[in-house]
Amino acid sequence: MDGNRRYATKSNIKKVEGHVKGFDKLAQTLQWCFELGIHEVTVYAFSIENFKRSQEEVDYLMELAREKFTKLHEEKEKLMKDGICIRVVGNLKLLPDDIRKLMAEAMFMTRHNNKLFLNVAFAYTSKDELTTAAKTIIEVLILTY
Repeated sequence: MDGNRRYATKSNIKKVEGHVKGFDKLAQTLQWCFELGIHEVTVYAFSIENFKRSQEEVDYLMELAREKFTKLHEEKEKLMKDGICIRVVGNLKLLPDDIRKLMAEAMFMTRHNNKLFLNVAFAYTSKDELTTAAKTIIEVLILTY
């Protein structure tokens, strides 16, 4: 999510605290969307470009993702009751195995929900998405002909 570090700098707090506050604001925003009848929300949570940040910050962001996806599992009943379907898109092979597993489990357990779709773009850039799509098309064409 864009702007958490700027917010932290402006508020004179640690960058990591800015990320936590940003996530909390996201949760509040999603609740507003749900109340307003908005049925699909896409969150650009972590760009591939974010891997260029300091190792400390990247490690912290990975830990934050780990915590938040674990929390989704703990709140399974609420997700199911509210009909929230979680979809994660991006170049997930760039992520640690345990985070990929947590994401896959969240998507699997909510796959039949259809009241609110939460799309989380993680390890994502449009350039990478287009490059991957082009490579896939080329591979299919080569295998087909």
